[in-house]
Amino acid sequence: MASHEPALAAPYTEPTADAVVTRGQEAYARLDARGYHYGPAFQGLRTVHQDGKTLHAEISLDGDRTDQEAFALHPALLDAALHPLALAAAADDGDSLVVPYSWRGVRLHASGATSARVRLTRAPARVRTHSV
Repeated sequence: MASHEPALAAPYTEPTADAVVTRGQEAYARLDARGYHYGPAFQGLRTVHQDGKTLHAEISLDGDRTDQEAFALHPALLDAALHPLALAAAADDGDSLVVPYSWRGVRLHASGATSARVRLTRAPARVRTHSV
């Protein structure tokens, strides 16, 4: 009988040495200029490395947060995991805004994280998250 569960993600791998790096403040300035307005509490993107269609990102919660224990995975951290996709879409030609928001096949293996490394692969009609 076939399982409808998605396969487990491959382990996180480091970006290549020639990946294009964008720092968090620069990323949010670019996003703001394109119409994406993230308040300080939701600016968790620290670095993005673009390696072809693959995006590697380091994300973390603001160090002043006191509510992370209220969540198995803090919503601001989960939201920041998708910001590299908005950044990549903002760099593409076109006037539309892309708001990535959909998750599928997510498994929580630990709770209380305040930071994470994320690898996303851009595809024409969809995006797959390989590991968070």
